[in-house]
Amino acid sequence: MENNRQQKMDKDGMKAYNTRLILSNIIRGQSISKGELARITKLSVVSVSRITDDFIQRGLIELVDSEQQGTLGRPSKDLRLNDQALRAFVIYVERDETYLGVVDSTGRILDCRTLTVHVSDFGVDDFLLFLRDEANRYFMERPDLQVIPIISVIVPGIVDNAGGFVRFSSMLRWQEVPLASKMEKLMPEFRFLVENDIKAVAVAEMYFGDSRAFSDLVVLNVGDGIGAAVIINNEIYRGQNNIAGEIGHIVMNQVGRLCECGQIGCLQTDIAEWAILQEATGIRSDFTIEEVFSSYIDREEWALKLVTKVVTGISLAINLVAMAYSPEVIILYGSLVYKFPILRKLIKDHYRSYINEYAKENFSLRFSRYDHLGHLVGGAIQAIIENF
Repeated sequence: MENNRQQKMDKDGMKAYNTRLILSNIIRGQSISKGELARITKLSVVSVSRITDDFIQRGLIELVDSEQQGTLGRPSKDLRLNDQALRAFVIYVERDETYLGVVDSTGRILDCRTLTVHVSDFGVDDFLLFLRDEANRYFMERPDLQVIPIISVIVPGIVDNAGGFVRFSSMLRWQEVPLASKMEKLMPEFRFLVENDIKAVAVAEMYFGDSRAFSDLVVLNVGDGIGAAVIINNEIYRGQNNIAGEIGHIVMNQVGRLCECGQIGCLQTDIAEWAILQEATGIRSDFTIEEVFSSYIDREEWALKLVTKVVTGISLAINLVAMAYSPEVIILYGSLVYKFPILRKLIKDHYRSYINEYAKENFSLRFSRYDHLGHLVGGAIQAIIENF
């Protein structure tokens, strides 16, 4: 009896794995044939047909004419997602803003709301009550946007994705928060996923970005915090305790600044947005980050030195992930990257001088096409796949 139960569990687990594998490749391909799915997934055409026929009956995908000719001159058929059938609600929490949005299976953001709220003004439980109330208000106001029964919550910091915990977030000042279970008690009609913010962006890049043809890539975030997310063989590499990519808290200068995490001289204390502003206060106490880069363009000496230091730090971070993970592509992302074209140009012009000689030709450097809402896209795709 026990062996039969185990065999059933193994069979059910394999079926769920194959279903998610097929779905994820349809999402990536947007329009793809059963034969191509079988080739990519290494499943039999029979298995692919069984899973996709079930999707068709449930209205999740549809058959469309392919650009390729079939046998006897007839157009072959491709599979394409019904984007109206698979939509996910996502919550992205930053230090001073929270975003609520609905995203479909093509990565299109159908609606997004920004809540200006300082997380540090709340206790954890009070903030989660606030999220519940805002989510319920959203659903009442947009009944036309029907979503799957899984919600992704995206946060900065170290998360236990499998257990739904936020282990540590220096930005939110959270530690050991069982976020998924708390939210499921508040909103029992939904399951909740918890994901790190940069890993969510990496998922968006893997499915919809300009580098989706590559199977090994790193997204390097440069913004209010510094971090990386690693994709190996088209899967997120999490490492022990989901800590892979937390390069912002690698100590680079033992006599440097105090970091939010409590250590001295972390990488982010030189190149994060808050660190840049902290250094700029030596010139004037009320500088904005926009004024820092405007001062650089105006060739003010202090700004030239500061921005040059930032470019050097970012270049060293690129070298660090290039050597540690040996990806095909490194994608730069983050508020500093998408806000300031001058910074992108400086990085592009100078980063190679900081790369080890034998690593220079191993990867290409690209810039993400996503702004801060890329987190919503990646979080939605994870929820949609998890729904099967």
